[in-house]
Amino acid sequence: MFSGRAELGRDERALTMLTSSDSQALRLTAPRNPESPIHGVYRYRPGSPIAVLTISNFPPASGGRVYRAWALRGETWVPLGDASPDASGHARLIAEHPALSSRPDRLELTMEPEILGTAPSGPALIAWSSQ
Repeated sequence: MFSGRAELGRDERALTMLTSSDSQALRLTAPRNPESPIHGVYRYRPGSPIAVLTISNFPPASGGRVYRAWALRGETWVPLGDASPDASGHARLIAEHPALSSRPDRLELTMEPEILGTAPSGPALIAWSSQ
């Protein structure tokens, strides 16, 4: 986990990335239901190892499970973190990893057991793909 100072530094780096004119946004939608109100937006900046994912209109996760975000780079899944929607169904997570410095091949948000795995185990609730 982050200490207060480390978390503040990460938040500052995320804000710098978000306000950069060359940051990019990718919209995640429900794969089999484009009319679904659940969605997400992944923001990144080429060359920066930090990314921000926001999700909207999600109910609370069911007991013992979490919403987990993933980025696929080549054949490797990078866990972005867990999102806990607030009472209005919104959540934000900030991830830092060297693999996040360029556009991913695929993004997914899945419902997973609380124990961290190495790849998504459930179906994508929302997703984006470069293909």
